[in-house]
Amino acid sequence: MPLTIGQIEACLAAMKSRYNQAAGQLALLEEQRVKKQKALEQLQENIRTWEMVQVLLARTSEFAREQLKRRIEEIVTAALQAVWEDDRQFIINLFSYNNQPAADFAVLKRGPNGEFIEVHPYDGSGGGLADVVSMALRLSLMELTRPKPGGPAILDEPAKHVDNENAGVKMSNIARFLGKYTENTNRQFIFISHNQVLEQVAHKVYKTRAIDQITCEVKEIA
Repeated sequence: MPLTIGQIEACLAAMKSRYNQAAGQLALLEEQRVKKQKALEQLQENIRTWEMVQVLLARTSEFAREQLKRRIEEIVTAALQAVWEDDRQFIINLFSYNNQPAADFAVLKRGPNGEFIEVHPYDGSGGGLADVVSMALRLSLMELTRPKPGGPAILDEPAKHVDNENAGVKMSNIARFLGKYTENTNRQFIFISHNQVLEQVAHKVYKTRAIDQITCEVKEIA
């Protein structure tokens, strides 16, 4: 039996509805894929940084290794305490693996009863803890590696996963930490961020806008 115009229109409307629903689900999945890809790239970058610290520790003598360990712990601890405004500490555990010096990293923070508990940087804070540790490790590598590398420190979305409770306060603390760090080391920072809180520490702020896949507009705004 042939379909009527009304039945055809109803079928087309139902198909359009299913198409729009599938397209919405596809867009959501694509957005999630992009976020997961960026998180994976950040994780891989953090791992590379920590591997570089391990190599640096492995290539020094026992005495120099202990001194280097303390300096790295001091720098990262200062960053953690500045951001979270508490007495948490960064520690490096040195050990031997296949007769070679190796290192593992942990953070000591207060437990529910006030005691220090040891956690891995990736065990909490939605990735924010790992981001701050990795950022501080990069900065410590630049200052402690010999010969000391020159040039600016370039950071892409520093601590972008600090997005839990009081994220605005934490980002302000990160901005102040970066400001103090550049004052103490006289090293220039160039960082890219979507977070406007970080603008407060910058002497120059530029806004970029993509015009097409090749051209980008850059405008000084502060």
